[in-house]
Amino acid sequence: MANRGSGTVSVIATATDTVVGGPIMVGFAPHGIAITPDGSRANVTNFASNTVSVIATASNTVVGSPIPVGSFPYGVAITLDGTQAYVTNQGSNSVSVIATATNKMVGSPIRVSSVPEGIVMSPDGTRAFVTNAGSNSVSVINKITATVTTTVTVGVNPIGIGIIPPSLPAYVTNRDDNTVSVIATGSNMVIATVPVGGGPQGAAVTPDGKHAYVANERSNNVSVIATATNTVVATVKVESAPFGVAITPDGTQAYVTNSGSNTVSVIATSNNTGVKTIQVGTFPFGVAITPDGTHAYVVNEGSNTVSVIATATNTVVTAIMVGTGPFGVAITPDGTHAYVANEGSNTVSVIATASNTVVKTIMMVGTGPVGVAITPDGKHAYVTTELTNSVSVIATATNAVVGIPIPVGREPFGVAVTPDGKHAYVANAFSSNVSVIATATNTVVTTVMAGNIPFGVGIMPPSKGTSFSAFNAKLEIDLEQNSNRDSFDLQSSFALASDSGSIIPVTLAVTLRVGTFTTIIPPDSFKAVPRNGVTAYLFRGMIEGVDLKVLIEAKETSHYALRAEARGANLTGTRNPVPVTLGIGDDGVATSVNADVDH
Repeated sequence: MANRGSGTVSVIATATDTVVGGPIMVGFAPHGIAITPDGSRANVTNFASNTVSVIATASNTVVGSPIPVGSFPYGVAITLDGTQAYVTNQGSNSVSVIATATNKMVGSPIRVSSVPEGIVMSPDGTRAFVTNAGSNSVSVINKITATVTTTVTVGVNPIGIGIIPPSLPAYVTNRDDNTVSVIATGSNMVIATVPVGGGPQGAAVTPDGKHAYVANERSNNVSVIATATNTVVATVKVESAPFGVAITPDGTQAYVTNSGSNTVSVIATSNNTGVKTIQVGTFPFGVAITPDGTHAYVVNEGSNTVSVIATATNTVVTAIMVGTGPFGVAITPDGTHAYVANEGSNTVSVIATASNTVVKTIMMVGTGPVGVAITPDGKHAYVTTELTNSVSVIATATNAVVGIPIPVGREPFGVAVTPDGKHAYVANAFSSNVSVIATATNTVVTTVMAGNIPFGVGIMPPSKGTSFSAFNAKLEIDLEQNSNRDSFDLQSSFALASDSGSIIPVTLAVTLRVGTFTTIIPPDSFKAVPRNGVTAYLFRGMIEGVDLKVLIEAKETSHYALRAEARGANLTGTRNPVPVTLGIGDDGVATSVNADVDH
């Protein structure tokens, strides 16, 4: 904590909420503090002495001399890799960049707008966002080029700034509003409301995250939502009173339970048409598919059974007797067990999928268990109990309820766990909201308002990123006596895997490695340009003293050409065959090239 009046920093132990040790003397009027990602250093801006002090957190002592920066340093932020500190200078309308390894400024201060104060790094670490209190704007700095790429007009006198971390949306069906609420799980805010069919119940998101399938009980159809736009792109007719929905792991088929006709409809997701109708038990509700995609487990509330469907033939291979009024079902990540919530007998049946027999009946789960979800590590099952307005947690190792029930809203039904396993989202039908449970503490950390009678929950899986299927390159290198004057001309082509779709490098970081030279072109650096009747993407600029031009152009479906020219690069140590790597976002592809080298 910076104590502006005394020129000190106090350290508070969060475990006891008490100050530890004495105050640490820094410069005059300390203001901003930022901690390095490894926690070893604290950088403190000294507003009245135009410096930055660095504190070693292990000893809580200042290390080295104060670092001179601009006039009236105010805010400070550390890059995600911990290598640089960005400091806003309120009096000189600039941002100073400090190398944390040497505690010295690098390059010239970056000019921003009037009276810069707050600063934060983007989640991908490629940009810094600076609030300019005097000009009512935010400057966006490209970390690689150390230049302002855009200035955004905001409200009057902006000071603080924070960035919502990237998150995966949760799709919550609102039965009586005929809508789906889309909740950003990072901010727990509703970011869209999508009109669907009548009485939406179950929801599931495809493994590639591109579509959400919603079963509409009252209109006897399934709405297909494109997650990129959160709009309905298809409506598939099924049988009477569709309720639950599950997607196969390969994303090719959706299985929909029809509670009014005692059937399961199988939808081909490639063209959103029904390909099979399977007769099951009475009043089928929940459905889950094994991780290997070979079987679908369908709970039949009216016949107290679970129908097991072989997905290869779409036929029922067995029916398993469980408790009374089974409603929800979930399968462990290793595929060995299915957990079935029995609403009528207040139990959970555990089925061994190898033998399709009940190996355990778990008692004391609460009154009216209906929904069930398994954590990604397979260690816990979260069970909603509609009549006790709570969620019970089962340890799958012992098949016993652990802890006390977690109070949530009125009549909780649907439940889903985030892919990182940190939170469970519970739809509370009669309080029209969603409870968010932190799985580390099993407590509700926030409640999100949804529509009328929220029922089902489906969470988007993490993106697979960009998958490459081919990469070919031709390379010319010119090595000069001065190592910082080398150049290269790379002409390459690459193809994406069938499940990757298209790429838009405007929104992604692009990494390029040629021999010993590596550069990262951050998001928002490429510009869309027309070329040969299609949209191409061009970057032209200086990155760390290298004059770089990169053009990415679509050639045909999933096939692209990339040309990169660099002048002033350092290719010292580069020899044939030359390793060449292309990265888009978090994924990349590599090859080796016998280059034409001119010394």
